[in-house]
Amino acid sequence: MKRYLAIALVLAFALMGLTVLAEGVTASDDAAQSVDPSLIPPMRPVSEFTVYYTQKGKYFHRDPDCGSMHNADAHTLAEAKAAGKKSCPFNNCNPEEGRKVITLDALKMEAPVYVSQDGYWHINFDCESIAGDWTLMEIVDARADATLKPCDACGAIYYAEYTPLYNASNMPASPEVVIDGEVPMLYAIENGGVVVYTSPRNEHYHRSATCPAVPGLTFTPGYLADALLDGKTSCPQCNPAEPIYVEDVFG
Repeated sequence: MKRYLAIALVLAFALMGLTVLAEGVTASDDAAQSVDPSLIPPMRPVSEFTVYYTQKGKYFHRDPDCGSMHNADAHTLAEAKAAGKKSCPFNNCNPEEGRKVITLDALKMEAPVYVSQDGYWHINFDCESIAGDWTLMEIVDARADATLKPCDACGAIYYAEYTPLYNASNMPASPEVVIDGEVPMLYAIENGGVVVYTSPRNEHYHRSATCPAVPGLTFTPGYLADALLDGKTSCPQCNPAEPIYVEDVFG
């Protein structure tokens, strides 16, 4: 009797962590290993950086005691922009251009990270391991600079090769398992969250986006479980992960 395959994603996600890549991003073999999204801290946006200003003041300040200012309230950089404030022009508040200086231009950066003087880049401006001041840099430039290293204290190391789609702050709820029709045998896949690469023009799923068996095709990263549901089979040349089944999970 022919067996029908049903993928129980809830159990698969519970048994192992998920590695999730943004669409179109090519990851290395190391990045394709499973990582639990709940362990990945979110990037701290520069819009949340604390600045200070008074309601009647024209400027926002990094230093709450800049000049003759008194009783300034703490706000975020985003709030300062919304209030129409400008960056403090005085040297005692912004001592050196590019060194922990926050201006409204920082809000225009796509995905900034915080580069400390010891050569590490951070995803959190409040990271406890930041030594001294920091400069802002786009994450793509930090990755490309061989002299810089991602910080493991704030979780930048999780972003060293790609930007995860899911992290501890935005994990989606586990989907419900919906099974249509009569299923003689039910399986769950332990490693359904492993990342593989597929193309609508190819019948196989692959270990990486550059499989030598199919040069010239554009591949998209996705889950092994989804590839199997789409009817894909493992590539015989690049030897991607094979599904590990848990049989008769529901008795």
